[in-house]
Amino acid sequence: EVRLLTIFGAVSIAIAALATPANRGRVTRWLGRLGSRGSEAEEAAAIAMLLGRANPERALAAAEALFRCLPASRLTAEDLADSGATGSRRASPASMSAVTAFDLAAKTIPARLGEVTAFLSHSWKDEEEIPGAKYTAIAQWAHCQRRETGHEPTLWLDKACIDQTNIDQALTCLPIFLAGCQRLLVVAGPTFCRRLWCLLEIFTFLRMGGSVERIEVLLIADPRKDPAQAQAELTATFQTFDAAKAECFLPKT
Repeated sequence: EVRLLTIFGAVSIAIAALATPANRGRVTRWLGRLGSRGSEAEEAAAIAMLLGRANPERALAAAEALFRCLPASRLTAEDLADSGATGSRRASPASMSAVTAFDLAAKTIPARLGEVTAFLSHSWKDEEEIPGAKYTAIAQWAHCQRRETGHEPTLWLDKACIDQTNIDQALTCLPIFLAGCQRLLVVAGPTFCRRLWCLLEIFTFLRMGGSVERIEVLLIADPRKDPAQAQAELTATFQTFDAAKAECFLPKT
């Protein structure tokens, strides 16, 4: 819970930055037509309007048509070895055996907003530093979900559920995809707090009224280090989280 409160404090800076008078006016006018408060998906569409200047009605309709999920049992370690984004692959044993985004998308199924178990928030860079650790954590999480609920958990995973070659579309629909999931599953390794997308995902979740109870944080520390030291170093990255220093992959055209 302390780690979550640290993240919330950092994200509040981004909320303040986006909540300029002009932006507040745009959101208020659109939500005003829905009533004092729209549904989570409708408010997510309003945020999409801020981020991508998209028409909120069109953004919501597009997201509903495109929303997909990945049954957790279909996920493999190879699926998480590389992001699948154009220009991101490196000549490493893990990336050479990685499943392409196209192949992984074939494992997904259509979904309805609100029915997907968890939105997976993570950093692809973690795989370069601690390969395989992310998959192990997710597999253990999925096992617990099956045991507790008796149902197969589903995931919204960026590589599987969006067109990696269409960043504009992803940016427009991402807030709605997030609002369409029942919880936010944060799988955080050494590079998570340097990832720009994590700020956007947590900001959107908070704006939708997400609570601490709907956020799960799985820390994946470096197994090559002393467990206590690795855990302390990873926790420290949350305490010093700075959105201004976050990075974002931009494919070359």
